[in-house]
Amino acid sequence: MKYSKEFRTLTRRSIILIILFVGIQLILSGIIAKTQLPSEIKPFGMDDLALATIFIVVIILAINKEKIIRVKEYKINKWERIISIIGMIITFIIYFQYKKYLISNVDYVKNYLYVFTTIEYTILFLALFLLITMIYGIRMIINVYKNYKKEIIIIILGTIILYLVIKEFQKLWPYFSGIVGISVKWLLDLISPTTFYYLGEIPVLHFEGFAIGIAETCSGIASILLFTALYIAGLAWDWKIINKKKALLLYLPAVIGAFALNIIRIFMMMIIGAYISESFAINAFHTNASLILFLIYYTLFWKISYKWMIKK
Repeated sequence: MKYSKEFRTLTRRSIILIILFVGIQLILSGIIAKTQLPSEIKPFGMDDLALATIFIVVIILAINKEKIIRVKEYKINKWERIISIIGMIITFIIYFQYKKYLISNVDYVKNYLYVFTTIEYTILFLALFLLITMIYGIRMIINVYKNYKKEIIIIILGTIILYLVIKEFQKLWPYFSGIVGISVKWLLDLISPTTFYYLGEIPVLHFEGFAIGIAETCSGIASILLFTALYIAGLAWDWKIINKKKALLLYLPAVIGAFALNIIRIFMMMIIGAYISESFAINAFHTNASLILFLIYYTLFWKISYKWMIKK
């Protein structure tokens, strides 16, 4: 299918958004690590919430394919971008100062947890909104709101429901973490003897003086869920020309590959932490490598398998 110039522009802007989103996290990785909130004042899993949102959004986009490919392009005024950038910088300064306040007043924050959490997420979502405004422009955002009100409501409700489902599925993380830990130990043993033990439910790897615990966020469950979301979205996008039997047959090995990618990520993190930099491994690499590797894997997978899955 030949897509319009406007749709290709939208696609390029979306790619830039992803690159900037990852890049900002890399730049801020140091302060992000220093302002991690204690678990007792983190009522929601931000990673799970983001994953649920992505899952619903990509499926809604795929279902509304015909409307999206006819999207109207809006030019962005340079002052709009400048104001968005300045607004983001100010918002991030406020956000991290606010997190420092939360960390310094944990006992007080616990008494009004949902009030403080609402403020925290509002500031964070404002920064995200300014980033989106910088890439797409305020006129396009207003246009999307006017034309996709029903879809936006579905996304909000769907995200809440899926978030609760994901939280239940996440309870299986100790089993997945165990598989990751044993697999990474086997790979590391090929280089140097590695110590493997459990600290409660968390598998711990100790290699060449560098140690990490494979907790819930490193279990690979997020990779499985994200791949499933994008896989369903890809099928929905080209539903009429996809061979459903081939698509179903390919899902299991493909999702196992996504899980194996997490094992490779943890292995790489151990190597970097042991031989290059502990700080870089734990902060910048741990935070962003998962998304980067995943996007590369998903792109290559779809490029290789797409021709085989479409109907002859």
